[in-house]
Amino acid sequence: MTSVTNAVAALREICTTDDSPPEIPTCCCMSGCANCVYIQYAVEMADYFKDNGTAALKVIDSVEDETLKTFLKMEIENILLKQNLRNEKD
Repeated sequence: MTSVTNAVAALREICTTDDSPPEIPTCCCMSGCANCVYIQYAVEMADYFKDNGTAALKVIDSVEDETLKTFLKMEIENILLKQNLRNEKD
């Protein structure tokens, strides 16, 4: 079991659904695509853990590649910022 899998398993208690958490992608081409699989993963993590991103960011801390970890954190934080701005407008 990977460290990410262990972290996700530990966080299942606070998730908002009975579904399994999103699996970390393994098929990234590492070319900086606009539709990168990791961007989709960040969106799915933010949607899965409905706690203002705390749990999603904690799972991302388990990613060993520092560059990938930074990228995922940035994407999740941007997604959450956009969601918060939309909620303030409503």
